[in-house]
Amino acid sequence: MSTEIFNLKKYIDIHDFFITADIGQNHNGDINIAKKMIDILTNINGVSAVKFFKRDLDLCLNEEQKKKPYINPNSFGDTYLEHRKALELSEYEFIELKQYTEKKGLIWYSTASDINSLYFLAKIGCPIIKIPSMSNTDIEFLKEVAKLNIPVILSSGMSDLKIMDKAIDILKDVLISIMQCTAVYPCPDSKLNLAVLKTYQERYINTVLIDDALENNNIEIINQWGYHPYLGFSGHHTGVCPEITAYHFGARTFERHFTLNRAMKGTDHPASLEPKGMDNVCRYLKQAKESIGNSNKYILPEEIPFMNKLRKVL
Repeated sequence: MSTEIFNLKKYIDIHDFFITADIGQNHNGDINIAKKMIDILTNINGVSAVKFFKRDLDLCLNEEQKKKPYINPNSFGDTYLEHRKALELSEYEFIELKQYTEKKGLIWYSTASDINSLYFLAKIGCPIIKIPSMSNTDIEFLKEVAKLNIPVILSSGMSDLKIMDKAIDILKDVLISIMQCTAVYPCPDSKLNLAVLKTYQERYINTVLIDDALENNNIEIINQWGYHPYLGFSGHHTGVCPEITAYHFGARTFERHFTLNRAMKGTDHPASLEPKGMDNVCRYLKQAKESIGNSNKYILPEEIPFMNKLRKVL
């Protein structure tokens, strides 16, 4: 396991955002496609990390799901188990992709959907564990995550505040980001519910207090609050405007599914961004931050030449 704990606060202080391209299983079970995606992301200014998805199919699927016929244009097998197996990368391929990503200068991490996958990711030094919406009600799993002392990004899809309260309480010592998420693929803009980020901020964190605690090493305050989750947004929509909205509601961590081509065979591709879309997310977020300025209204030095030229009364 990695001995250095990933510090999201320090990262965001330097880079403004933590933007993850979620490859998930959009590699279609082919490590060469995965590497090509990483190569492209390396050249998109603003991408912080790439994320994959690890699951143990024996734990994640019941017998009925395994045998269920799965014949459709996006299927990679005749049954749902065969389909899911075709999309899985081996443990050796996971290790290879971790090393490949890190050599390219990006952060690599993964979703863990079950305890076996969690233990594997911990063993290979995964710096962040993403808990998907499908697993945020699995109490025993969450308790095992909390024991590992690995930073956690928590997704909130398919959840209400009661579910979130329980998960956050279990993970409070390792939690670094709460992601607003609507588990619809693709998700209409009207279902994103980004205003709930304000609810998260009021319910779970006091940003100024925690920042002061971290900066001044105030142990009493740190112990009082216990954790400092940054707000985040994990989107499955088709455009890039909602990221700007989420930013203005306090989100600083962002996650979008990434694909080489939205028309590729597979279920997640239509709800993913192609390279140009991912580049737009990074550029528009940076532009949003630069455009805010401050709350004072004054004459800028750059305005004076235009003021002298255009105003009749100075």
